[in-house]
Amino acid sequence: MKRLVGTVTQGYGVAGRNLAPVLPLIESRSGLHPLVPNTLNLQLAAPFPVVPDFTVTREEYNGAEEILFQHCRVKGISCLIMRPDTHQRGAFHGAAYLELMSTLWLRKRLHLNDGSTVTVEVDMRPDRRTHGCEACRERRPGALEQLGEPEHIPFMGGKAPEIDTHFRCTTCGAKWVHIVESRAGGHGDYWHSEPA
Repeated sequence: MKRLVGTVTQGYGVAGRNLAPVLPLIESRSGLHPLVPNTLNLQLAAPFPVVPDFTVTREEYNGAEEILFQHCRVKGISCLIMRPDTHQRGAFHGAAYLELMSTLWLRKRLHLNDGSTVTVEVDMRPDRRTHGCEACRERRPGALEQLGEPEHIPFMGGKAPEIDTHFRCTTCGAKWVHIVESRAGGHGDYWHSEPA
């Protein structure tokens, strides 16, 4: 496991808009859905070349860039490093910069501000793979069995409750958590993978 330490910073503010047309492709290929349509941006001290688990091709995206994606974790939360190939080659943000995607609003969930330090864990083994099997990633009927009772987690003095329900795949054994949030800003319904 490689650990990268980055500093939270502002991006260009265009990732959500640019990725919107291909978000369903990213969700399908990553097994993470629904993805939040923005990125958490981290400045690294040194370049980190993304070794993609999957890509979105130029033809699928905008005709000019291929997008590379590599699975990672931040404080146990499943995420994706998103890197356009132009950035990988040194243009724009460059390779000493991470743009992270997740099913959770990472800034809010982890209480991050510009200047906060974040550790990103990246599995560099050649045999790494997407979490779970196709059946559990697609939430097919009967694929997941609930483990225990749902956890009720109060945030903001109970004004923003969250319910976490843990599941295991009946086919491959992969573990997942289903998160339902009720916030003043709206309701959230997310899935993310858990370590085995």
